This record gives sequence, structure tokens and C-alpha cells, in this order.
Amino acid sequence: MGDSVELRIEEGRIIIERVAGPARKGWAEDAQRLAADADDGLAWPEFGNDEDAKLTW
Repeated sequence: MGDSVELRIEEGRIIIERVAGPARKGWAEDAQRLAADADDGLAWPEFGNDEDAKLTW
């Protein structure tokens, strides 16, 4: 299996860099912070996924 990479565009170029740490490091803490700040609403609520109604959390 290969390395995880990050893709981004800078000044019209595609930059590909190896991810140094776990790709999702810090996501849980950021999700908790967003929820505490009431900033966890959908960015584009009108564009849901077809399967969203079937999800269980």
C-alpha cells in the first residue's frame, strides 16, 4: 500500500505532498469544537446525498 497524499492547487499548479501523520488526526477534536460553537450546520443543505435518509449514527 502506498503513502497517503494531500492534493491542493496553488497558483494554477497541482501540489501533491505525502501526509506526514495520520490523515484524520485532530478531526474528532475539530468536530467537537464546531458542535460546541454551533458551527456544525450543513454548508450546502440543498445538496444532500441520496442515501442520507438510510444512515444511522
